[in-house]
Formats: sequence, C-alpha cells, structure tokens
Amino acid sequence: AQEAWSKNSNRIRYLQLNNPM
Repeated sequence: AQEAWSKNSNRIRYLQLNNPM
C-alpha cells in the first residue's frame, strides 16, 4: 500500500512541476 501512495505522491509532484501555480 505504501508503494502505491509513493507513486501517487510522485505523480502529483510531477504535475505540480509541470503546472506551477
């Protein structure tokens, strides 16, 4: 379960970097 959460966090961070708002 932790792995999935880590993956989600990474994706969110990537999206944030792509869309700096």
